[in-house]
Amino acid sequence: MRDSADTFEARFRLMVTDTTGRTAADVVVKATSGTGTRATFDVTFPYETARTGPGPLTAYVVSAKDSRTVALDNLPLTVNR
Repeated sequence: MRDSADTFEARFRLMVTDTTGRTAADVVVKATSGTGTRATFDVTFPYETARTGPGPLTAYVVSAKDSRTVALDNLPLTVNR
């Protein structure tokens, strides 16, 4: 996956969830630049799913303040085995 992001310290996570709600993949992503600058990233990650079908791709960060998960965006995704 290749795209762009503007996140704190250029780091965030991507999580793929399959149709059963199981996390199929969860990876750390690093963009080419951080806060205040939209920058590119390119990431490939392996995943295993219980079923083929629609499931969300969620971009999120873990708060340094309280370790809370903060969702940045959810995108529809079709997961194939």
